[in-house]
Amino acid sequence: MRMYIRVGVLLAAAACLILASTASGEADKPKAAADKITAVGRLSTTEDDDWNITSAKLTTDAGVVYNITLDEKGKALANEMSGAKVEVVGTVREISRAKWLTVISYKEVQEAEGD
Repeated sequence: MRMYIRVGVLLAAAACLILASTASGEADKPKAAADKITAVGRLSTTEDDDWNITSAKLTTDAGVVYNITLDEKGKALANEMSGAKVEVVGTVREISRAKWLTVISYKEVQEAEGD
């Protein structure tokens, strides 16, 4: 009988250790947090045959390219500012080496003479 109690206690302890290590492993995994940035650059768009915007990109003067997420604010930016120099505040996520910018706010930037 004592042997069964010892085996039961050992099994319960092993189960607790397994659960504890699994729970702590989840906490150690990095979260894919988005970074909030302000980017200034030229906005370009592509359209389909019916003139619907299918993609938008913001290219900075330094050559960094951000794909614009075409949610409600991204579509508004693309429709209103295509071809313009703009300042965009948003969150950036990198997916397969491409930077994706989700728009929080935007405004047109007045270009200096010679731009």
